[in-house]
Formats: sequence, C-alpha cells, structure tokens
Amino acid sequence: MQALFRQDGTEDRTDSSGLSGPMFEMEGASVSIDGHVLLAPTSLTLKRGCVYGIIGHNGSGKSTLLKLLGRQAQPSGGSIRYAGTPVEDYGARAFARHVAYLPQQTPATTGLTVRELVRFGRYPWHGPLGRISAEDHLNVVEAMQLAQLDDLADRLVDTLSGGERQRAWIAMLVAQDSSFILLDEPTSALDLAHQIEVLRLLRNLSRSRNLGVVAILHDINMAARFCDELIALQRGRIRIQGKPDDLMRSDVLENVYGIPMEVIRHPASEAPIGFAR
Repeated sequence: MQALFRQDGTEDRTDSSGLSGPMFEMEGASVSIDGHVLLAPTSLTLKRGCVYGIIGHNGSGKSTLLKLLGRQAQPSGGSIRYAGTPVEDYGARAFARHVAYLPQQTPATTGLTVRELVRFGRYPWHGPLGRISAEDHLNVVEAMQLAQLDDLADRLVDTLSGGERQRAWIAMLVAQDSSFILLDEPTSALDLAHQIEVLRLLRNLSRSRNLGVVAILHDINMAARFCDELIALQRGRIRIQGKPDDLMRSDVLENVYGIPMEVIRHPASEAPIGFAR
C-alpha cells in the first residue's frame, strides 16, 4: 500500500495499486483565461491498463486537458479526482508518486548520462536530500531494461538519437513508479521507425505494468494503431471518445479536423487508415 499525503501533511492510506476501475474522474472541468475558453466544461474517466490518445487540430485544447490531469494547470471550474480524491488534496510529491508528466519541451540534459536522467524519476520517493536506496537502484535498473537502454546507461543523453532520447525520458517516468504517465506529443520530430518504437514501448508498458498512458498524438493512424481509446477534441470540447474503430470513419474525422477525410482498410491487417481527400 502506498501512503498518500494531503496538503496538511496528514496521511491518506488510500491504496490505488490494485484498483481496476476509473482512476481519473473529471467532472465539468474547464479552463478560461481572460474570458477566452481554452477548455469547455469536460467530463471523462480514465483507468489503468489502457493507452489513451488525445487527437485534434492545433488549438483544440489537447495540451490544456493533459495539463489539467497532470496538475500543471488549474481548472477554472469543475473537479478532477484521482483514486477518488480531489487532485488538489495531494501533496506535490505524493501526487508525483502516482502520476508522471512529460511536457513536449523537455528540460536540458547537458552533462547527464542516461542512468542519471532515469534516476531523477526516484525524486518523489526520497526528495532532494534523500539517499538513493537499494529499492531506488532496482527501479532505475528495471526501467532502463524495460526501455532497452542497458547498453546506453553511461552515454550522455545529448549524444543519443531522437528515439533513444525519448526512450530515456520514458524510462525516467517508469522509474518514478507511477500508475499513470502523461505525455505531450511524445513522437513529435521523430522519424517513422522511432515513432513506432516509442508507441510500441508505451503500449507494452501499459500491458506489463498496468499503467494508464495518456498521450497527445498528431498522427491519427499511429494513434489508431497503438491506442485502446481515442479522445478527439475540437474547439476546446470533446467531440467523441471511443475505440479507434468508432473514430476512424470519414464523417467523424471530417467533423474533428474540418476537412474532407477518407478511411480505407489496410490490405493485410484490415487496420483503418485515414487520410485527407
């Protein structure tokens, strides 16, 4: 059982490690700045063991939604709960033990090796002055193994390829030992092979570790291929949420992106493939 701590320092013995029901519950959560609505009142539930892809055009509210889930932004209204507890009731480190967030623009890694970067994932467990324990070391080693980084552990992060670097950041999230990982465009600027590599890794981690994964993705075909559910936003509202087959229809995609779309089936796998007309 993982102990959670409220803002007042009291301990909350909520155990989310074995829950299979909804972990994130958002009810009417919205974001407005100076009268401009970034995200209209939004309700959704997310559970562990699933990969969710957030899709939609630029400015549709994708990053705002992800930031709300990761406590990187404050809602203007509504509520967000994690494991039944309002997210604002968690202390910062306690929340980070359960939810890991990776922004699109990652911090500088100058002079850091892969092992050192992955080790930062243990910060929520021991704090800035805590010593690295045997458990911390095992988590770091396991995370690097899962991300297939064993041979790169002592390489400087800045010398890695784009795909290797992204795997290193994902390994850091895995070492954090959270139940949910949130990623803002994890495949941006990656070539096709590395996009597949990263998304396959995220799906495998979701299955093997019962992780909830929420990722903003621009390639609808990659999203449909690797995600269990898609959440399509348009003008700050969820247009539709469901299985890939529910969304990969020409009429649905036209409504989401505002341009004529077609969907065909892959001749071998029968997977849906969408493209602009």
